[in-house]
Amino acid sequence: MAIALLLPHVVRWNAGVAGSRYRELLTLSGKASSEGEPIEALAQRLEQLAKAGSLPADLRSIGVPEKDLKTLAEEAATQFTGRHNPRPFDAAGALEVYQWAH
Repeated sequence: MAIALLLPHVVRWNAGVAGSRYRELLTLSGKASSEGEPIEALAQRLEQLAKAGSLPADLRSIGVPEKDLKTLAEEAATQFTGRHNPRPFDAAGALEVYQWAH
């Protein structure tokens, strides 16, 4: 659930450094289009898949208060998974993603 909720926002956040990889994923998904921004199209496709699975659309809907986002971001920045992100991932980046997802 967390991945489905956050991944569209992570795609948008990483777009500047991973755009070509994301374009390739969109093409492989069969949803490539010559119209519009491919990064946003991929993020929207991920949102559609989450919706099809009846997964929540934002952090607010699962009871995460805005006041907790900073703490969550600080904790996320210490996780090993952030080391594999194409864009350097720190607490400020995590907070931005969480704010978009809220």
